Amino acid sequence: MAQRSELETHSQGLEVRKQELDNLSATLQGWREQLQERASKLAVAEAELEEDRKSFNKRESHAANMEKQLGRQRDSLKKQKEWADKRKAELEERSREVEAAKAALDTRVQEAVQE
Repeated sequence: MAQRSELETHSQGLEVRKQELDNLSATLQGWREQLQERASKLAVAEAELEEDRKSFNKRESHAANMEKQLGRQRDSLKKQKEWADKRKAELEERSREVEAAKAALDTRVQEAVQE
């Protein structure tokens, strides 16, 4: 009878241990699921971050190309302005020469009329 009581006690102890192991197993399974969920969310976040990085690199490249293009346009406009300023000065000089020639011609005409 003592042996039977000892076996029952041992059996009950094993049953308690089994229940503890089952509880731990359930806890571990819950943690595993949480880790998998977090890993999945992390993978999505990493993919989004990579897309953002690619998009940023494209925008940065586009901005650098625009900057170069604007620099070329600025240089071209500067040369055009310099050419226009030079041409304006030439036309102003030519206009003064024409005015001087006209004044000289008017003077001759006046002199010729007076004679």
